[in-house]
Amino acid sequence: MWFAKLAHNFANVPFIKRQLTENRLFVRLYFNWRYRNADPYGLDSSEYEREKLDRVARALEFKPRFESALEIGCGEGKLTARLAPKTDRILAVDISDLAVRRARESLRGMAHVIIERRDIFSDAPLEMYELVVCSEVLFYFEPDQLPGVVEKVKERTRPGGYCLLVHARALADDTAGIELKKFGARTIHEMFINDERFTTVTDDVQPLYRITIVQRRP
Repeated sequence: MWFAKLAHNFANVPFIKRQLTENRLFVRLYFNWRYRNADPYGLDSSEYEREKLDRVARALEFKPRFESALEIGCGEGKLTARLAPKTDRILAVDISDLAVRRARESLRGMAHVIIERRDIFSDAPLEMYELVVCSEVLFYFEPDQLPGVVEKVKERTRPGGYCLLVHARALADDTAGIELKKFGARTIHEMFINDERFTTVTDDVQPLYRITIVQRRP
């Protein structure tokens, strides 16, 4: 326990954290370290996380099915499992080899679900999708990286398609939320809401997180 806390504190020293986030190999190694044990974020044991997943699933009920979906930062596939029944095919990607391995294992047998190790920053898929999902992932980027990554997400959303965004609210840029050093849902989601290429379908602001769905204009 003490070693994990020490490593966490070391990784969050501003100079060290910038080196880790700018060097994508370090980012990959960091997330492999986070996923050295299963369920590192407590998604299976947290009532809060289960309630959030249920709310995300309800937010997508406005459309019975999506032809194609891209999930960025799928982790071990907890949200992927909720998305799979609503999609004809889904590509779920994560930078962590260990997370991808576990996601493949948990979703084996679903032929329409493809899980790949990819870094959206440097290896974004070329295809456009009807639904692009970013859940608790975009706040890991540095402020100067975020606009470029957000643009990649927008470019992967086909005309008439949708972006589903789920992120924690952060006290760094919002009136409520959790302690995040840089930014949270407000900064991220409003980069989509304020883009004239998109219209807002739903914007559900909860005390600790925000669920936003935007549609790209045809």
